[in-house]
Amino acid sequence: MVGNVYRQRGFTLIELLLVVVLLSVTATMGAFAYQSVSRKIVVRSVSESLTDLITQAKINALTSGDWVALCPVIDTKLTGSLSCLEWDAWSSADQAVHWAIFQDNNRNAAIDRASDVIEVRSFAQYKGKVTISANYSDSSILWFTRKGQLGGKGGTITIQSINYPSISRKITILPVSGRVQNHYVRKETQSP
Repeated sequence: MVGNVYRQRGFTLIELLLVVVLLSVTATMGAFAYQSVSRKIVVRSVSESLTDLITQAKINALTSGDWVALCPVIDTKLTGSLSCLEWDAWSSADQAVHWAIFQDNNRNAAIDRASDVIEVRSFAQYKGKVTISANYSDSSILWFTRKGQLGGKGGTITIQSINYPSISRKITILPVSGRVQNHYVRKETQSP
């Protein structure tokens, strides 16, 4: 008996199309997951950098025995001088904003000739990715006494992804002790 035995040596067109569809769905889901993770990383990076700066200002106050302050400042490449911004101006500024730690030798809560600038840290790489707002009632400047205590009232700094407001972190600075807490802001769920 001589028969024609047909052996399949490849994939059918439907099998190939099915694999292509499954790969594209998987790649799309992976891209969305990657974007979400990268936004969270940016928000976390900004909040950790600000937390580090606040802690560094407190440590500098303790070690120097003088008042040390921290505030947002405008890019100083053109003017060569620093000036603290009010929170409203800073959170809506279109310019690359930096944060400055300075020793406030004359205790006037301003950067002037009597102030020694300790560090200026740039946040230009996060421009257009996050917004930073603060909730302080008394001043746009955080300052620590020579004992490392927070001068004025405590408050919060909120870092939020521009396109996804649900991705945010909050830095809480407690009054008097100056203790710094950095945590994610949980989304509030609504009950039906």
